[in-house]
Amino acid sequence: RAAGQAGGALAAQIRYDVVVADGPDGVAEIDFAVADTRRGQGLGTALLAATVGAACESLGVRVARGLVLDGNTASANAFRRAAFHRAGHGTRAGRAFEIFERRIGGRKHE
Repeated sequence: RAAGQAGGALAAQIRYDVVVADGPDGVAEIDFAVADTRRGQGLGTALLAATVGAACESLGVRVARGLVLDGNTASANAFRRAAFHRAGHGTRAGRAFEIFERRIGGRKHE
């Protein structure tokens, strides 16, 4: 988990949760948020790009996955700019979302 502050106020936060621990790669799902006053400044992209490698290494996974609700263009663009690719579409709890993934090099921890 990481958070960033600007001017004493929380600007953004990100969390990685392992959702698939077994298998050859392992997968961590990403949850991030940017404060309303800081949106549109590239902070989400910067946060994703700066944390994904170390988070996956620390968690022992090779795939980072983000679920972006349909219509959330800003979050989808942040994932794309942080070198994630669209890997599919799904539904959870009745809400449709796009799946973005990024594979991190190296071997999964055993």
